[in-house]
Amino acid sequence: MKLRILLLVMLALLLLAVNTQDTQQEEEQQDEAADNLEEPNMELLNDQEEQAEEREQEEEIEREKEEEKKEEKPVQEVRDKNEDQVESSDEKDYLMEQWNTHMSDFTPSDMVTFELPGNEEEVFYEKIDTVPSRIRGAYFVSSSENSDIDFVITDPKGDDVFEKLGKKESIFYFNTTKKGVYQFKFSNQKFFETKQVTFALHASNNTNTPVKSADIDPLNERLYKITQSIGDIHVETKFSYKRAETHLATIKGTHARVFLFTILESLGIIVTSLWQIYYIKKLLDNKRII
Repeated sequence: MKLRILLLVMLALLLLAVNTQDTQQEEEQQDEAADNLEEPNMELLNDQEEQAEEREQEEEIEREKEEEKKEEKPVQEVRDKNEDQVESSDEKDYLMEQWNTHMSDFTPSDMVTFELPGNEEEVFYEKIDTVPSRIRGAYFVSSSENSDIDFVITDPKGDDVFEKLGKKESIFYFNTTKKGVYQFKFSNQKFFETKQVTFALHASNNTNTPVKSADIDPLNERLYKITQSIGDIHVETKFSYKRAETHLATIKGTHARVFLFTILESLGIIVTSLWQIYYIKKLLDNKRII
């Protein structure tokens, strides 16, 4: 009997030892499997971290480039504006120099202001019966914006005598060598913009110039100079008036656009505020009681 009990105890201890050994082997296998899983996971995490760092570096480089472009853009705009202002100032100085040299005693025999619709032409004619004759004149565009036009003078045979393209104002002077009709053509290349043009012209005969009273009497010479000065002032006043009208029209147009933009912005803010109030009210009305 005792022998049987001893055998049963030994058998139980043996079974317990075998189970313990199997459990240890299973735990070891599980640990190995977990280690094998952790290694690729760690590699994957490391790869993801490296990719995220690379993306952050690329985004930072792109942001720096965008900031540099933003800094360069206003500088370039200011440079372009300064260049335009310098060109405009140089052109005005050149026109004033030409006016003082060749047009100081200019008194127009014909002066007209007309509207030039978009993509249209306006032609004036001057007949010359005696050569050589001297033709002088000037034009000025008094539209508010984009006031550049094309101006061409052609002789009786159709040859171009004078050409000025894409300018808002200019002066011209030349001696005619052919008898016939000279054409003064204005062209508006804009399709949807009407421009207001002021045109002054004078043609004089150089061969039959009468003796001036200024050559006879000093008093008449002074009166003659005063008359010339008054004529110059009269012409310059007309051109200055047209320029003032142009600036006023530009200011009015700018104020109208700003006012319209302000109204639209206010309406947008009001609509957005009403929608937010409606949305928040709807969220509060649909709340649930738990």
